[in-house]
Amino acid sequence: MLRTGHADASWFSKSFLAQIPANQVDYVIAVLTRQLGAYQRLELAPNKFVAHFANGTSDVYIHFDAKNQIDGLVFQPSATL
Repeated sequence: MLRTGHADASWFSKSFLAQIPANQVDYVIAVLTRQLGAYQRLELAPNKFVAHFANGTSDVYIHFDAKNQIDGLVFQPSATL
């Protein structure tokens, strides 16, 4: 999703999509890319992931339901270089 800038609706639970459509996730990723530069890599950290971009990082919190679909997703820009 971060690499392509596109979130496929099939990756998300119905309850998630009822609140946030997949194209809104695309929008959030586009904003992150504008603010922090090109996506570089993802790092596993305790209780979260850290997405590394050319000019900064974003903490990523993700939760999966029993069907392995995303039912919680939060991007928090944490630092700029």
